[in-house]
Parts: sequence; C-alpha cells; structure tokens
Amino acid sequence: MGSDGIVDNGTIGGGGKNPYVIDSDSQDNYPLIEPNKNFMVLKQGWNLISLPLIQKEQNLTKVLKSIEGLYDAVQWFNITDARDPWKHNKVGKPYGNDLFELNEKMGIWIHITQPGDTIFFYNGTRLTENQNIVLHPGWNMVGYPSLSNRDRTSALNNIDFPSDVDAIWTYDSTTQRWQKMGDSDYFEVGRGYYVHSKVTKVWDVPL
Repeated sequence: MGSDGIVDNGTIGGGGKNPYVIDSDSQDNYPLIEPNKNFMVLKQGWNLISLPLIQKEQNLTKVLKSIEGLYDAVQWFNITDARDPWKHNKVGKPYGNDLFELNEKMGIWIHITQPGDTIFFYNGTRLTENQNIVLHPGWNMVGYPSLSNRDRTSALNNIDFPSDVDAIWTYDSTTQRWQKMGDSDYFEVGRGYYVHSKVTKVWDVPL
C-alpha cells in the first residue's frame, strides 16, 4: 500500500484486504483502506516517526489508540535531561516507564510487533502556521511538523547547514537501516529525525 491509501495486494494489519470481497459476484481489487483519514504505514520492528498534526490530546495511549496491541515499546530522546535523556514506555511493564505524552515536535521511536504493514491512523489539528522547535547543542530527536516534503535547505529555513547544524539522520523502517541526509535529500512528513546542532537555536519549521 502506498500513500494513496489503496491496498495494492495482500492483507494490511489494522483493516484492509486485497482483493476485498463485496459479495459472491463481485470484489474490489483496489480497496481504499479508509477514506478521509490521516494515516501512515509502520513496519515490523523499529519505526522513527513524527506526528504531522498538532496533538491537543497528548496522552500516549490515546495518540496511539489505533495501533493498540500492535506495539510493545515507545521511546524518545530528551536532550534537555542530561542525567536521563532516554524516555520509555514499555507495554505491560509495571514500573520504570517515564514517557506518557507525545506531540508533533518529537521524533518518536515505535516498536511494532505485527508482521507486515501496520496502518497507524492519527488524529489532531491541521497545521496553519510554522512550528518552532528549540534545538540544543548535541543530538536532538525531533519531529517534522510541516504540511509538505522539502529539501534540506528549504526545510531548515532559518537554520544554517553546517554552521548551526552539521548532521541529520533518519531511519528507514523498511530496510531497518539508518540514512544520513545529504544536501539533495528531503525532509518527509511523518518521519522523525536526529539533528546534531552546534548551537542553541529555534528552528522555524516551514509550513
């Protein structure tokens, strides 16, 4: 299934089959998984994502309600907590969890347990203006709250590469491999990023 929401073949976890049998005489060979919804495709294993909509309800379990039972761990790196930067929420763990809220400015690790494609439907308020993310010296695990994919220079907007920021990485959940962003690569809506900043600066993420 691609970003058009059409199930091209096989079974999609979370709702959707191809072909989709309507009755004994007919079937839909290209079913739309669910119209007028915001979604992204997650893979088995680790996914580094961001939320493309503003999260007014930031409770982790509510944000991830559509994939309840299909993930077992969520993580975020909080650069401002020098003593304990990694925040975790492990499903079924009775103690030690310290990540309970998610928002559109965070890069979010989600570990999916289900094989194949998992459809994550997310809710929120559509962006209407640029969002600001404070970058601190070191590695910042951030989201990309924007309406469109942009090349590195355009997406960084008021941030200069390499004098302000000198490295950006993301993670390809399909190959389960890291990807270093080059000058011709694009920031993509729905992806999370590690941004290495040399200074403290507010990133004005373009709409």
